[in-house]
Amino acid sequence: MKDLGEDLGKAKAGTTIKGLLDEIMAPIVDAHEDLSHALDTISQILTADGEHRSRHLREFDEAASKVLSDFFPGLTLDLDLQIVDIKEFFKAGDLHVTDEVTGDRRRFDQIGTGAQRAIQMALIRHLAETRSANVEKPSRRLLLIDEPELYLHPQGVRRLRHALSRLAGTGFQVVFSTHSPLMLSRENAADTVIVGKTAADGVTAQKPLRQAVREAVANAESQARTLFELGNLAEIYFAERVVLCEGKTDRRLLPLAYEKLYDQTPELDHIAFVSPGSCADFPKALSVLTAMGIQACAVADLDFAYTHARSGGLLPRDSEDMANAKALLGRLQSDVGFTLGGNGLPQTDRKTGWNAADAWAHFAVDENGCAIVEGSHKDLKANKVWIWRQGCIEHVTGAAGKGEDAIIEQEDQLRALSAADIEQQMPAFKACFDWIRDF
Repeated sequence: MKDLGEDLGKAKAGTTIKGLLDEIMAPIVDAHEDLSHALDTISQILTADGEHRSRHLREFDEAASKVLSDFFPGLTLDLDLQIVDIKEFFKAGDLHVTDEVTGDRRRFDQIGTGAQRAIQMALIRHLAETRSANVEKPSRRLLLIDEPELYLHPQGVRRLRHALSRLAGTGFQVVFSTHSPLMLSRENAADTVIVGKTAADGVTAQKPLRQAVREAVANAESQARTLFELGNLAEIYFAERVVLCEGKTDRRLLPLAYEKLYDQTPELDHIAFVSPGSCADFPKALSVLTAMGIQACAVADLDFAYTHARSGGLLPRDSEDMANAKALLGRLQSDVGFTLGGNGLPQTDRKTGWNAADAWAHFAVDENGCAIVEGSHKDLKANKVWIWRQGCIEHVTGAAGKGEDAIIEQEDQLRALSAADIEQQMPAFKACFDWIRDF
């Protein structure tokens, strides 16, 4: 399907609509063999070499040949009437559309483009249902569609995606190009290829997610988890820079702060903020996205530098800064009263009312802690991760709590501030975004 106007506007041989109708009509033609026999009988009567040629036609042949012999002896005439094949009846037909409200009945090519596209995709869905019911006659077809989502309502796009998926399981290989994230799902995202074009490299095709995961993640269980998490993030296929962030607070506040600071949404700068689930998945997700050829980085809370960054291989487990951090946390714990876990790092304690994020915030404002944090921050930036040196995003905005109410309050706060106010009161946002833009 390449010429939209031709495919949708003309129900003639070679067009998509005709091809679909032929596929759908094939079993109907097969079911009416009696019509073929009837046409054979008519053919024997009307054609020149028919065994039961009409007496009237034979008389015409003889009379015309006799007259011709007066002008050109040695030649004879016969009137041969060709009988069309039964399939030609269907090929000669037109698809008509009736408006149930007005009763208006028009040809397929006389209605709007959106309705034409909906009908075309509806026939694809019907074809999928027809093929899935006919398991005894497997077939092999290649269906190529350029931007099937054009002119369709978002719900229509989702239904179309489902129909194409069903069609792919009934003997069709379906290949489509798209600019719509609605055409991607967890099931097909893993095999999606990002195709681009640059002046330097020309047309480029990046590795699909499934191949990138196999190359970047060794453990099979981890491969499945990474595929599941990233397969749900259609945004990664439509951005030049992907920013992984923790939880819904960062996911909602970061794009808003970006828009306020730069007076345009991150999408216009081809930046997508996505949450893969847990910051524990950041190291593997970054490796996979890099293998796919996608520019990616992450924004994480301070504790990431001393937990998942170490277990994920971004920073060494046993290093001087890690030992210094644990030693300082031990001293601060005795002074302030927050709780440390068995690994020597802060943990949330409901009894004392301390949560781990606030403990890390105390660590960050300590003079010695600040120096340790700066070193970890620098090392992680080299590994494509920005950490909130203040602790977490709530410490950047000055929010007192967490949860939905706190998120809404922070959103209202950002909307009320000017770009200059945000840069002055929350400088970490500007520093983070400048790093992302220069990445």
